[in-house]
Amino acid sequence: MASKRGLVIVPPFFLEGGESMSFPGGEDRPFPRADLRRYTLYWDRLEFPKNNVVDFFGYPEVDYLQETGVLQRTEVIIDRQQVPNPYPAYLLAQAEAFRRLESEQPGLWAIGQSGRDFVVPHAAATQTRAVELELIEALPIPPDNVSLPEVLEFKSLRGSELLALRATLDALYLELAGSADIPRAKTAAIDRVARSIADLNSAAKESWPARIKSSLKIELNIPEIAAKAAVGCAIALGLGVPPSVGAAVGAASAASLKINVRDFFAPKLPAELRDFAYVYHHVRELR
Repeated sequence: MASKRGLVIVPPFFLEGGESMSFPGGEDRPFPRADLRRYTLYWDRLEFPKNNVVDFFGYPEVDYLQETGVLQRTEVIIDRQQVPNPYPAYLLAQAEAFRRLESEQPGLWAIGQSGRDFVVPHAAATQTRAVELELIEALPIPPDNVSLPEVLEFKSLRGSELLALRATLDALYLELAGSADIPRAKTAAIDRVARSIADLNSAAKESWPARIKSSLKIELNIPEIAAKAAVGCAIALGLGVPPSVGAAVGAASAASLKINVRDFFAPKLPAELRDFAYVYHHVRELR
């Protein structure tokens, strides 16, 4: 049985001058409906940490996921004297919850933020060079009118497609980590990623005729990446979905995979731990 993967999540936020943050959904609705459906669909477990400086309560969909055992809430105590406003406390709690969970179960947890750029407080961060993998408008998620119980039912019925996608992304990571030639390793795995996405979109189309295209950005810490990465190895490629599969994918056939190497602020973790940070950004409805 495959190991259950977890994601440490926080509601989307806007930074204001680097000193404070605001939450567009307000305290009564911290997560957009699309975010919770995306997280619930692609991860087995969710961690929404709480802290003693700022927190959210009474959101029915969060409560439902907690009641079903999908979501948990680890309590993180923040020193108020070192936190002048909610911004660092909010993200320090996320970084600390991730550190604890990843220490207990290495390689099974990731950090999730709904935004184009990943943000981690400097007090909890270290600068590293990472491979940035971006799936652009490739992954299907249900529209807002699909309930969370329906999302969980889809996962139960179509778990093989979800596991296949996860396996291909894991294989891509391992090929990148073990290769001295990142562009060549990337192209070796591209067809498998494309077919997995095609199969998943086909399954989603059967359940949700109207879907949302979701983009996923992943920062991968790979040991000795600087020595392996050629300068300017950022290459945008089409997913190369075979014509026989293209009809099943529909609009997702225009999706793309982009790989780059860049400097990245990641959470501080023991060197032996595998370090991921998953970052979501813009979504657009399929037509």
